[in-house]
Amino acid sequence: MHANRQSQGFTLIELVIIMVMISAGVIGMSSMFSVSSTSLTTNEVRQQMTQYAQECAERVLATRRSSGFASISISTTMCNTPAMPAMDTGFTRTVTIGSSYDNGTAVRCPLGTTTAINCKDLTITVSHSGLSDTVITVMLVDY
Repeated sequence: MHANRQSQGFTLIELVIIMVMISAGVIGMSSMFSVSSTSLTTNEVRQQMTQYAQECAERVLATRRSSGFASISISTTMCNTPAMPAMDTGFTRTVTIGSSYDNGTAVRCPLGTTTAINCKDLTITVSHSGLSDTVITVMLVDY
């Protein structure tokens, strides 16, 4: 007589359960890739914002250097002129020139300057929709 032997392999129910488990894992991984892709795009835009702000700051400093370090040559629209390379759509640059202050105020000019020497803060802001602004602040000193 034959002894009852179990057959080798999987039953249909076991295969369906395994397929459901694998599908759940694949769906979880696909959502992880979606979040990762969004994060990479956001970081790329932030890097562009930082580069645009740095480019504007370098233009301001180069303009001052070529004019004998006079702050009078700095304007709020200097980074929006046609000489600046066109930015991608959605980015805006703003240059803000702070009022002059001297050694008599709470914020002091560097050591070695006198009260007759003007110091100004120059703030460069780059904005893009949906993200916080990138801001660079530079102190301009007329010696």
